[in-house]
Amino acid sequence: METARDRVVAIAMSGGVDSTAAALCLRAEGCQVIGLTALLATHAGSERAAQKAEDLCRHLGITHHTLDLREDFDRVVIQPFVEEYARGRTPNPCVGCNEQVKFGLLGDCARKLGAEALATGHYARTRLHTDGVHSRVCLLRAASLHKDQSYVLHHLSQDQLSFARFPLGEMTKDQAREFVAAAGVTIAPSEESQDICFLEGLHFDELLRERVPTAFRPGEIVDLEGTVLGHHDGVAQYTVGQRKGLRLGGAGGRRFVLRLEPETNRVVVGQDAEVWVHSCEVDQVNLICVPEAGAADPQSLLPLTLDCEVMVRYNGTLTPAQVTVDGDTAQIRFARLARAPTPGQSAVFYQGDCCLGGGVICSTELTKARC
Repeated sequence: METARDRVVAIAMSGGVDSTAAALCLRAEGCQVIGLTALLATHAGSERAAQKAEDLCRHLGITHHTLDLREDFDRVVIQPFVEEYARGRTPNPCVGCNEQVKFGLLGDCARKLGAEALATGHYARTRLHTDGVHSRVCLLRAASLHKDQSYVLHHLSQDQLSFARFPLGEMTKDQAREFVAAAGVTIAPSEESQDICFLEGLHFDELLRERVPTAFRPGEIVDLEGTVLGHHDGVAQYTVGQRKGLRLGGAGGRRFVLRLEPETNRVVVGQDAEVWVHSCEVDQVNLICVPEAGAADPQSLLPLTLDCEVMVRYNGTLTPAQVTVDGDTAQIRFARLARAPTPGQSAVFYQGDCCLGGGVICSTELTKARC
């Protein structure tokens, strides 16, 4: 009979509290643990983090490998990130990184090393659902909802979720810190992972100016009627719902970004009430599992209408909605107004703790009506 000690599990090690706690959980189970660290960015902090991860693994008695994925990361994460901003969209690079790099390239490496799973320090859970004929892995929110990271994992495939382990899914952040401290490991807060890892010491404006200088052409700030209210230094500096940085003065009250128009080089602004919308559309939809399909592939039921809750930004508010999915696109109609669904961000669908899937916001009620 196979025991935990027969299982080989790879762990994506960043050198921070979460991945260290996850590694300790696996070791406590008796698994054979392999630490994997990917060099992703060109700044010195990336190499320091890799060295920290290697030192931690040595301290914990875990085999460690460092993979240089900088060229791949630039191609599948950084370049699409800057291109989206240049298009007047606001991307979330973590979604693509998890799908293509962590559970893609790093997952491939884990398999080659003989691992039966790849674990990460994400706060999320999985559950296998089977009906005797079909089996499907469901993605669940973390037990600690304020740390839940299922939002950035919603685009993983069934193959990737089947290979994934999330040892921190039942933990709080404080419990993870205590677990690491009890093992005699000290990790300073400054050593923890940053939201956009490839921007350490660099404002994203600098990266965009270097790669897409045309996104910083001066242009007009206008209202919905086209009246010029001011000027900007580049549409890439703004996002839907933004108020600060418009430099419009106090006349007319507070204004917010409603839409970006890179084709006309205009930033369209309006009142707060105009930022709230009844609907939006998404593309690149990935359905993980839905109750109507049981353990079968949800694609077999398309077109499909879901009554669920939708989160339109990471750590955002869940809003009741009806989502109609047809192919890889979906129409979302909110039961109450949703604030500033932003093209480029993800809209993720939930029923209770179950993450049904999600897609990338491509337009809203406002942008469709005014474009």
